Amino acid sequence: MVSIVILSYNTSQLLKRCVGSIYNHISSTDIELIVVDNNSNDDSVSMLRKEFHDVIIIENKKNEGFTKGNNIGALKAKGDYLLFLNSDIEFIDDSINKMIDFARQNPLFGVLGGRLLNQDGSIQESFGSFYNLGSVFFMLFLQNLKKNEQIKEKIKYVDWVSGAFFLIKTSIFLESNKFDENIFMYVEDVELCYRVKKLGYKVVFYPIAKVIHCGQGSSSREFAILNIYKGLRYFYRKHKTKPEYVILDMLLRFKAILAIGFGIVSGNSYLKKTYIKALTI
Repeated sequence: MVSIVILSYNTSQLLKRCVGSIYNHISSTDIELIVVDNNSNDDSVSMLRKEFHDVIIIENKKNEGFTKGNNIGALKAKGDYLLFLNSDIEFIDDSINKMIDFARQNPLFGVLGGRLLNQDGSIQESFGSFYNLGSVFFMLFLQNLKKNEQIKEKIKYVDWVSGAFFLIKTSIFLESNKFDENIFMYVEDVELCYRVKKLGYKVVFYPIAKVIHCGQGSSSREFAILNIYKGLRYFYRKHKTKPEYVILDMLLRFKAILAIGFGIVSGNSYLKKTYIKALTI
């Protein structure tokens, strides 16, 4: 059995589209669908009860964040595999079946990630290499110069795949001690893949499985920036040396200062406010 775990926070319409697209394209009956609601104040739960009677609903009493919310869903799951989905995912074909078939035919994999598409069909970043200081520098200061290597339609081993569309064996998820709940949201997929690879398992990018991903369905750009800052700092404290962490801290602070300066010059108060907050993290 495959357990599909969807975390939702105030994304009723996106969630309805996501769950509906699963039922429209899944051919296997050997699945269970679990939605973990992080104390939404919209009609997410009532919508699920009305529209999708087979969905298992877990109602958290508060917003537990991405990591803990998904862990709660995973611990209720009965499947041999866990497919984690963001609620802003939409299936356009039988990608779930393709992913499950690949996983069953390739038992050596640890984590399997699919292709993420924008609504216009263009390609999002779906995988990557672990963060070293060079790649962090590139991400912070030279991102616009990055060539899109995500386009290549090739199944390959990678360091990490996006947690928005993320299949893992339940036994490996538990062996790796689940998502790290010290991370509220963002960088958690990279951190889990890091531990899975340290255990000796493979992380695979499987672009044949494709989904539409709206992005930031339950968060804002400011929330994303601040939590990426927090996530990077935590990842370096946990997995890197003290000198590496010190250099990371310098890079993050320098990026924030540049962004604040640009915000002042351009009159972009949103940019200024966001990165002033980032300096305090």
